[in-house]
Amino acid sequence: MKKIIFIICLCFTVSGCATMPVMPVASPSLTPEQKREEELLKYIEERQKARTMKQKAKTMADQELHSAIRYGEKTDTSIYRQELIRRNPLWSTDTKSEILYGLISLGMTEKQVLASRGNPSKRNRSVGSCGVHEQWVYREHSYFGDTYKYIYFENGILTSWQD
Repeated sequence: MKKIIFIICLCFTVSGCATMPVMPVASPSLTPEQKREEELLKYIEERQKARTMKQKAKTMADQELHSAIRYGEKTDTSIYRQELIRRNPLWSTDTKSEILYGLISLGMTEKQVLASRGNPSKRNRSVGSCGVHEQWVYREHSYFGDTYKYIYFENGILTSWQD
């Protein structure tokens, strides 16, 4: 009987079941000031990571939203308009309502016109000593044939249009 117990104990020892667990080495104790500094550094790192992730998410959402219109993907224009208005709270209430209804007005920026009318069929650009002048051409299809609307910008501001 003693031989059987000895063999069983020997098997457990060889297989590693009967060995003692390795205890972790204790780190040197930190002073309360060092602990506070360590916690503060961890907090700052976490906040920076969260801020960076939030900025990346916002940038990706902006890029997806603009590329959908830029490349002519099928999107709901009213949702697009509402989202741009939500992201630009500094726009005047008149400008916001014009964008919602697809209208334009003098003094709008290129971004506001894009939000209101969408991507133009063609852009003509000229650069001179007075600045940058652009003509955006919108082609509208109807039963009676195609019509064109021309919108003119000077240095990124809507100055006139032609029906």
